[in-house]
Amino acid sequence: MKGVTILDRDPTTGVLSFDLRDILPLLGKDGERSTWTVRDVECLGGDAVQELHDASDACQALTGSRLIELARAVGQVIDGEFSGRLPNDEADWIMIRAVDSSAFDVHTDREDILAALKLKFERVEDIPV
Repeated sequence: MKGVTILDRDPTTGVLSFDLRDILPLLGKDGERSTWTVRDVECLGGDAVQELHDASDACQALTGSRLIELARAVGQVIDGEFSGRLPNDEADWIMIRAVDSSAFDVHTDREDILAALKLKFERVEDIPV
């Protein structure tokens, strides 16, 4: 899969200026229709932290709409891997990885998604293949 790293930061604080909740809407209906597996998630702030940690610990599958709700309800995703699979597909079509509060990597072969990320965010770098 191709991939990009998103590195947008708030110029005054130096912390990321976005989170998972800002990436998921760019996936459109396929993001909502996908079944998501979450692994190694660390997050903080908000009402959904425990549910997201529990899903990660159990490698529990989440619906796309539920992942979107949880992402909106946490303050920050620090680490974690979020893999999406469409109905009837045998392989994940996308993988989003939060990297130690310093970046988000997005891997997919969908050029439309990579283009949408490059339009939405200011500092996006291709991941070498």
